[in-house]
Amino acid sequence: MAFDLSQIGTVAAQIAANPKLQAEFWSNSIIEDSRDKCPLKDFVGGEDSGMPICEAKRAAIKNGGQKINMTVRASVLGQGVKGSAELKSKTSTLNYGSFNLTVDLRRFAISEEQLVKYFTQSGASESDRAALIYGLCRDWWTRTYTDDMQITLRNRAIYAADQPNVLRIGNGASKDEITLADTIDSDTIEDGANNLIGLGAMPMSLDTDASGSDVPEFLLYGPREFLDPLKNEQKYREAVLAASQGKGNDAVPFKGRYPQWDNNLVFKHNIVRETGPVRLGSPLAPYALLGVALANGSATSITGGGSWNADGTLTDATLFDFFSYFPAYPWTTYSTETFPTDSATHYAIIYNVSGANRGKYEIVSYVAAGNLGVTLTVTREVDADGQKTDLTAAGRYSNVHPSGSLVIPCNKLGVPINYALHMGGNALMVGKGGIEAQQIEHGDDFKAVGTENYHVKGYGIQTIAGYEPYTNADGIFPNFVLVEGAAPYRRLNLVDLSS
Repeated sequence: MAFDLSQIGTVAAQIAANPKLQAEFWSNSIIEDSRDKCPLKDFVGGEDSGMPICEAKRAAIKNGGQKINMTVRASVLGQGVKGSAELKSKTSTLNYGSFNLTVDLRRFAISEEQLVKYFTQSGASESDRAALIYGLCRDWWTRTYTDDMQITLRNRAIYAADQPNVLRIGNGASKDEITLADTIDSDTIEDGANNLIGLGAMPMSLDTDASGSDVPEFLLYGPREFLDPLKNEQKYREAVLAASQGKGNDAVPFKGRYPQWDNNLVFKHNIVRETGPVRLGSPLAPYALLGVALANGSATSITGGGSWNADGTLTDATLFDFFSYFPAYPWTTYSTETFPTDSATHYAIIYNVSGANRGKYEIVSYVAAGNLGVTLTVTREVDADGQKTDLTAAGRYSNVHPSGSLVIPCNKLGVPINYALHMGGNALMVGKGGIEAQQIEHGDDFKAVGTENYHVKGYGIQTIAGYEPYTNADGIFPNFVLVEGAAPYRRLNLVDLSS
């Protein structure tokens, strides 16, 4: 049977017949492209999917700032009765709990002058310009969506009373007890799985062992450099290789499939350095580049942005949030969210990667109020626990730092701190509102009569979403554990200050 190709519709024809489809195609494309670029894409699913990230409810009637209520049921146990004992007065009752997921409107836009369009993009078509704007909006939404998920889980664990969801490598009472030797190993994976089981975590899936018993499966997700020490552990390396034997090109090392340890999937997330005056790293592995150079130990305002901000002129914290991944930054996912009180002292390394003092560094401290996102207000010359004294004795101290020096969160021992997420199913619930990845635009100032070309034009994206860890009827987060430990920055030569 021959096909009449003239009867096949085109996207252009559909849009011409119904202009509203242009916005729908744009939004749907953003949603799909963003999902493909999200590092957690393989672990996002709908309700009852068993995935760690659960897109729980899409409430078309929800607007920004509204709550999606989720009801959970407590377990029912008890001794029951035996023999001829009367039962009707000994029946159990159903107990319920609930938690709320607040969704809010998030917007992002790019503006340009009409002159930019006509004089700096000569030869570029309108479709080229539209593709550029589309790509920027897509990348913003992908990054925001991914960051919101990771920061929600990270902060809920860190700021919870008694930190039941924090697994600290080295078993110290606080982050400040972590040493350079406290890097991740297979024992940490097993401890994390045991913690999840103890919390009552829902596994991603169930496997069976040789005896036929159910074995729960969990996911360990973290930055590649933070998880790399696993490769140096002999028993882990041998287990991965043994699992690959006899599979040829399907072997884990060849295909890059997720290796397992004791039924825990290990997923190393590659953190690619972004270009431009933006936040760097990830919520699990933050860092920044020093903007304005430090000539001595007197300056207390630390700027970010590297060479993009060497003159310190980037001051709008809404646009330039260089330190927003750092501890104590009040990152919120909805406008009325109250950030927890943080009374701790936090630390950071300023490490020279260039110049006459290359390889030398200092440790600075700050409090929550000092992390403004665009800058850190710090205490210099920190020596309360001998940091400056010990670095100086080792010939490694400098308070002179060129623009572009690394700024990395650490503890008081100068140990860079990273995180990983050990998750079961339904670790994080994601709620969607009435709009998702909707295209927006704005025009301002004068325009030529009969045209739509305002002198200043803005294009952007808006979406309604919310995030909250699954909370059981006892009010705890059963489905994830935050692993906190030393980041093995192999390119940095750090002094062991723990002795």
